[in-house]
Amino acid sequence: MKKTENKNKKYINLSKNESELLNKLDENLLFSTSIIRRKTGWSNSKIKNTIVSLKNKKVIISVKKK
Repeated sequence: MKKTENKNKKYINLSKNESELLNKLDENLLFSTSIIRRKTGWSNSKIKNTIVSLKNKKVIISVKKK
């Protein structure tokens, strides 16, 4: 079998917290810090740090009201 190469695919390493958060939010396309707190029980600082890290890795994006 011939090995194929996918040059467009980028793999991102996720931390334990990032992975846990994404698994808990599995069905939620839109979420807030209060939803995350309910599902994880994390502190505000842990939630914000994890969200910032996921944004920097372009795994999630912000959606704001106008």
